[in-house]
Amino acid sequence: MMCEYWVYRYDRGWNAINEEDGAGTLLYTSVYAPGAEVGERLAYAWGAIATAATFYAYHDQLGSTRAWRWSNKNLAGRDDFAPYGEPITTTTLAPIDYALHVQDPNTLLYHAAYREYAAGWARWTTRDPLGMVDGPNMYAYAKDGPIDRLDLMGLACVGTWKKPWWCPWCAPQWVCVPLPTGCADRAADKYEQRKKECGSQEVQIGEKECKTGTWELNLVIPIPDAANVGSCLYKAYQQYQADLIKCALG
Repeated sequence: MMCEYWVYRYDRGWNAINEEDGAGTLLYTSVYAPGAEVGERLAYAWGAIATAATFYAYHDQLGSTRAWRWSNKNLAGRDDFAPYGEPITTTTLAPIDYALHVQDPNTLLYHAAYREYAAGWARWTTRDPLGMVDGPNMYAYAKDGPIDRLDLMGLACVGTWKKPWWCPWCAPQWVCVPLPTGCADRAADKYEQRKKECGSQEVQIGEKECKTGTWELNLVIPIPDAANVGSCLYKAYQQYQADLIKCALG
């Protein structure tokens, strides 16, 4: 009996960037927001990004893909969802991404790191591994608030979608922990001073990444460029993260 299987290759988080068949042939490639443990899918290709036809994704406030466009910006298709994520209209041959979860085309369940979500039932298929962190109903999705809440990992409902005030030029991101303004302002001032001490070249690299909205947006996500690990700027950023966490913890 012959069995057909696919191989999924992940980045440093929970994002499947390559899909291959059992022979190792590349079938699909995805590009995700850099540095995000669970990120928005930015592009999707039938094969390698460099040579294959590629879709580019446009998202709503939950990170759901609502439109796909070709490289010339022509519309390839639109995806629309009911409040709890049931697909209403979808784009042919494109993945279905709702609230940063991808739908399995066979089971029609949305995949999260720790559980599967059934949009038709408006509930998870298994109990919350963390117990009653979101209340007594351990199967409820995002505390029954799917319009403005997320559960990225299938563990707990998190935060609010907004533009981080400590990085005003960055794109809106999901920020889980409200920070006391005075404390975080002082942390930001210290960070700016540390960046100046690092030298102009490293600072320019960091500021360019921040302006594209790829880092300095979440308290636990490092700079995505692995080449910067150990550099002066990276160490300054790590200290900034630590200072912000101290602010959040009071």
